Amino acid sequence: MGVPIELVGAWRRSGLIWKGVRQVDYCDVVWLQTPEWFVDIRLIMEPSTVPADAKVPAFFYKNRCFAGHASFAAPQITWNHEIDSTDTPRTRPDSNPLVWDNGVVLECGSATVDGEEHPFIEEWLRMTADDTPWSASGDEHFARIEIGKWRVEVSDDRPAGKFTATRYDLTETGWSKIGTVIT
Repeated sequence: MGVPIELVGAWRRSGLIWKGVRQVDYCDVVWLQTPEWFVDIRLIMEPSTVPADAKVPAFFYKNRCFAGHASFAAPQITWNHEIDSTDTPRTRPDSNPLVWDNGVVLECGSATVDGEEHPFIEEWLRMTADDTPWSASGDEHFARIEIGKWRVEVSDDRPAGKFTATRYDLTETGWSKIGTVIT
């Protein structure tokens, strides 16, 4: 089934609105989307800057990574977390409508916190052109997704081993390791 070409590319979260209020974003979040595979990696920019009383749920600003297959039935995108650093079964699908607004993709969803449903909007900016080369491979324990200058490799060896996801960016001198999620 997959996703339309308009969604294939490298995306960076540029904004986060929780319960109608724009929030400080403590993570560098990159979403790589191919026609079938996706990966979302969230790396805390500076751990010492995250306040103990952050006004958004931890799943928005903790080191985290998930990957798998995506499908799209306009306007709804669904990400199937086949590999997830949380290692906790989801209680509902990761499925939200997408809205295009002046070149920004708005993911408009809701999340349950302490038994109450709250709205959120994640704003996504595309970092690649429509024709940027991509590659993807994976199975239930491994994924490697590369789009243009961004690459994420995910390996899940649990329960005997670790979960590891690493983001790389292509620079003038080659691939540079940007950060890793390990659980």
